[in-house]
Amino acid sequence: MKTNLYGFIIALLLNATIAIAYPGPFTATDSATPSSSTAPKASVTGFQSTSTDKRTQLTWSVNNNEMTGQLELEKSVNGKEFKIIAIIFTTEETGTAEYAYRDKEIATDANYRIRIIQKNGQTEYSTVIGR
Repeated sequence: MKTNLYGFIIALLLNATIAIAYPGPFTATDSATPSSSTAPKASVTGFQSTSTDKRTQLTWSVNNNEMTGQLELEKSVNGKEFKIIAIIFTTEETGTAEYAYRDKEIATDANYRIRIIQKNGQTEYSTVIGR
C-alpha cells in the first residue's frame, strides 16, 4: 500500500493524471515463488493507439501483472524527450491484465511509451508507438 501512496504523491507533484486500471482475463500462474534471478518480469504487449479528432485512446496488456508495481505512461511530441502524462496503479490480478488511457491533448506527431516499474525496483520500457 505504501508504494501506491508514494506513487499518488509523485503524481500530484508531477501534475500527472492518475488512471484507474480495469482487470483483464484471469490467467492461472504457479503459486511457488521463483528466485529473483529466474523471476518472470512484467511486460507490455498489444500496445496500440486509436485516434479521433478529439482524443487518443491507448490500450495495452501487461503480462505477469503481479510482478508490476506501477506503470508510467510517457508522451513525446518531438520523438526524443518523453514526459510522464499518467501514473497507472496496477491491479492485483495475476497473469495478464488489460489497461487503457485516453489522452485529451491532441498532438499530431505524438509518441507514447510505457515505463514498467517492477515490484523489485527494476524498470523496463515498452516499444514506442505513434498517434
